[in-house]
Amino acid sequence: MKIASEDKAPLLMLTALAVAFYWYGIDWGLPHKLTGELAVSAGGIDWAPDSLAPLAPLAYAKRLAYGEPWIHKYPPLHFFVLAVAYAPYFLYLSLFGGLEKIYDLYPYGFIDPEWTLTIFTLIARSVSAVMGIGLIITNYYIAKRIYEDWKAGFITGILLLGAFPLVHYSHQANIDIPHLLWTSLALLALVNLTQAFETKYYIMLGIFTALAFLTKESIYALFIGLVASLMVVQIQYNNKSLKTTWPAVLWKSVWNKSNLIGLSLFFIVLIIFFNPLLNYEGIVEHITLHTHRSLRGNVFIREASGTIGGDLNLLRDYLYFMSQINGKIIFALITVGVVYCLIRWPMKVLVFVPAMVTYYLFFLRVHGTHHLRYVLPLYLLLTWHGGKFLADLTSLRSISGKIATVVIVLMSVASLTYGFSVNILYKNDPRYDAERWIATYIDSDKVVVGISPEYSLPRFPGDKKLKIKRIWDYNGEQIDDIVGLDAEYIVMSMSIPRRREQRGKVEEFLKARGYAEVITFKADPPAWVPRIEDLHAVYPEIVILRRTNTKAEQHG
Repeated sequence: MKIASEDKAPLLMLTALAVAFYWYGIDWGLPHKLTGELAVSAGGIDWAPDSLAPLAPLAYAKRLAYGEPWIHKYPPLHFFVLAVAYAPYFLYLSLFGGLEKIYDLYPYGFIDPEWTLTIFTLIARSVSAVMGIGLIITNYYIAKRIYEDWKAGFITGILLLGAFPLVHYSHQANIDIPHLLWTSLALLALVNLTQAFETKYYIMLGIFTALAFLTKESIYALFIGLVASLMVVQIQYNNKSLKTTWPAVLWKSVWNKSNLIGLSLFFIVLIIFFNPLLNYEGIVEHITLHTHRSLRGNVFIREASGTIGGDLNLLRDYLYFMSQINGKIIFALITVGVVYCLIRWPMKVLVFVPAMVTYYLFFLRVHGTHHLRYVLPLYLLLTWHGGKFLADLTSLRSISGKIATVVIVLMSVASLTYGFSVNILYKNDPRYDAERWIATYIDSDKVVVGISPEYSLPRFPGDKKLKIKRIWDYNGEQIDDIVGLDAEYIVMSMSIPRRREQRGKVEEFLKARGYAEVITFKADPPAWVPRIEDLHAVYPEIVILRRTNTKAEQHG
């Protein structure tokens, strides 16, 4: 694709900033030493929750090669993408003696497993960083295309670069950035379709919608509304151009070659990656898991005394999440921008409203949990209009325009600082201090119990006698005990949300079993660094306890 001259400078600046934002701190928590039970249970640790690195793509490739069913809570596409990204390094290991016979348990056949798994993790994280850059560029073009204004695209890119969770997820080997990129590419195709009904855009829409769905299927809820909007736009266009009866217009809008090509490609791509012939068992298991997890109803809706009350509480939380993405001031400006564009160009805003409604009704409202990352697709839809509003302020031909430009530049710097602060948290992660303390003060003959989830724990020196134990589930309910464990020390994170909320209960549990706190390591960022509790992985609090009662294991 040829880049227009007006796009070269803004795209170069956005790309340069994205590279700095997404690769600085990409070695967060690496390399990770593996030992004992931790190696068996985790096979390598990534400090990001839901990370696919380092082993999930290798497991996917192995199952694919042997025709085994692939069963996972996420669809298969990003596993495939990462397996392809891994392939050159895997080939290098195979050719130059870094790999023996492949095993399912640590060290998995790798001659130097610590270094090898570290490289795989960095590759997977780099894929997210590259896709994060693609996300910024794609949304630049979306905003520019909607409003025919490169400034709107550039400011949209700046706002997204300053989005705290986007910077965070662009460092991680999970599916959030990939699914946002595929979704954005599908949105770009749809925006183009609303302005020119060309077959190539139907092809793009079909393929990129399938890729978004194959990365994270919850995006179907957004595309229900987008397809409905596209049908309305097509009907309006055909009604004006065909000058025929209403049934004929409706038939032509639904049943035409371009629609069929796009729809066919959508299903072809789904079939290729879901592979129903060889992965029927995996598909059934995946659908069952997804239905149980994603269609049981949000906890606010289930527990509300009235439906309206539950919806209001849920919407309140999601609005709060959205205000944290760039900070409250930027979110307020984006909101004003939506109103501004709705007044000036109502159809450019209204065409995306059905998607927001269906995404809420068919995903946010029915999914069992709610998190900030779930609302990111909606945030993209709003940011384009905020970008246009701010761009128009800078275009005012008066002293007001100059003042507005200065203010917007200062706010952009503040927003970028807000997003970049993720990297400050990475570099000052208290787990680095915790692991140095463990290496210095815990003798190698002492048994240490690490309380899962593993991603929340510091890296443990290889000479420690380490056991991993899951005591509480993600709802904070006790599901196991430490009775019978001959552990001198316990290492755990208190930043897990439900654990943090029930801190007193957790402390009583440990005290009753004869353990007392020795030292705590927690994040203490500068005042200008935001604290977003839903992204608890970047604000760890590590508590180390020691047994004070030698008969504590007889408790109970």
